[in-house]
Amino acid sequence: MKPTEYRRRRDLIWRRVRQQMRSILLFDGVPVTPEQREDAAQKILFPVRRARDESAQLATAFYNDEAVRAGRQPSRPRRAPFYPPGAIESVLERATSPKIRIDGLDVVPATPTQTARVEGLEVAPTRGVVIEGLDDLGVELEHARVEIDESNRRDPAVVEKVNQRVDRAIIRHIEQAARDTVKAAVEAEEERSGDPIGWARVLTGAESCGFCAMLASRGPIYKTEETAQRRGKNQEEDKYHDGCDCLIVPVFDIDDDWVGKDAWENLEQLWIESDGRKDFEKRFRQIRDDGDVDQYIGAIDPTSSGGDPPDNGADTAVTFADDPDDAEGIEQEFAGWAQERTADEIEAVTRWQGTDRFYQRVQQPTADDAEARSVRDEMEDLVYSHELAQDRELWRGIRSCEATFGMQSSDLESLIGREFTPNQFTAATSAREVAEREFSQPSLRGGNAMIRVRARKGTPAAYLAPIGDPKLAYQREVLFPPGISMRIVGVDRSSTLPVIVVDLWRSV
Repeated sequence: MKPTEYRRRRDLIWRRVRQQMRSILLFDGVPVTPEQREDAAQKILFPVRRARDESAQLATAFYNDEAVRAGRQPSRPRRAPFYPPGAIESVLERATSPKIRIDGLDVVPATPTQTARVEGLEVAPTRGVVIEGLDDLGVELEHARVEIDESNRRDPAVVEKVNQRVDRAIIRHIEQAARDTVKAAVEAEEERSGDPIGWARVLTGAESCGFCAMLASRGPIYKTEETAQRRGKNQEEDKYHDGCDCLIVPVFDIDDDWVGKDAWENLEQLWIESDGRKDFEKRFRQIRDDGDVDQYIGAIDPTSSGGDPPDNGADTAVTFADDPDDAEGIEQEFAGWAQERTADEIEAVTRWQGTDRFYQRVQQPTADDAEARSVRDEMEDLVYSHELAQDRELWRGIRSCEATFGMQSSDLESLIGREFTPNQFTAATSAREVAEREFSQPSLRGGNAMIRVRARKGTPAAYLAPIGDPKLAYQREVLFPPGISMRIVGVDRSSTLPVIVVDLWRSV
């Protein structure tokens, strides 16, 4: 099984659980009492247990492919270890006990003698309270910290923030079942053969941090999985942090072409060139911010042709998507995919594109909006059914920099380096002229601008032109799922409108 296929099937497992957890919190509200947490845990328990079993089966299949390739015996199927309801209750308690930061809100700041209004939430004036918010792209501009209690636990903004916290922890619990399964398979093979098996930490690129990169640079030198998983000395209990995207892969033969070998060698060279751990982590973060991280990502499909990794950090590494050759490439990439779409998916796309702005309901469906929730589920299945075969350069238009970013277009450089993860679908077009003509005009408050989206290889995406409304095919709309990662990396003022350069890639 290729790494990208493993990730695709893993994402399907995760997405089902995410949808169910989100629905439960939207319908019942955030649990703030022990009784409410117990009730919520019971509702979430079955989907999580099923997902853990599916993750264990998937991990077994991945391990068996590697084992057979190395001439080892495959492992027998295993079920995930017992998962108690108390694990979910603990996650819910941790997610709701501290004050939370509410994003994406219209905020009226507090004065020393007043409260702040956050879309209906009252935020008492306290020392050091910071007011922030997100625009429609998810760029973090402001936030407000609020205490969760019975009065606000059903507020959509509170539910969304708590759901994000719960999501990252529960997904770690699900993925741990896969890691435990591989560990058991390796231990069984070691006992059977008497041969030690090495382990290596491999980055997948979604949330690769400097510390995990440092561990991955060590390569297959670990005697046990516990050592490879450990984040630091005497921290065996915290083997994976919430949101960590690392894989621990078995290495049966260091000279074989194992998953992540080239990435390890590149990370090892970076370590050699660095002046200790802090310098290494600083260098890696800079490389990641520059968009040149692909050479250090190990969980990608090996190619038979070999060669140097692409220089994805340079503008010249990606052909402009409105160039005829690249436009044809996008059409070709999605041609087979378009033919496989179901009637329900095509109907969902048509509804999404409706002139009644139904897409706004899909972006934030309420608990009682069955139609919007159904279309959202279909659209999520659609965008996760394909991963970009290569880097693509796409476009978005902005009519009002003040409404989108809270600033004048002359101040856009202050956004460089900001990262964000929108919880809504993100749309773009492969036609620059469409984005500029239809979505950046007329210029409104703060001035207009363009966004150049550099979507990285492996990012889930759907191309709506061949399956949607034929009258809108000229828009060449590309849709990305909620939860992708974005980073503003530059502002280009060489053309009439300022162009904000945004890197976009797959999140965990």
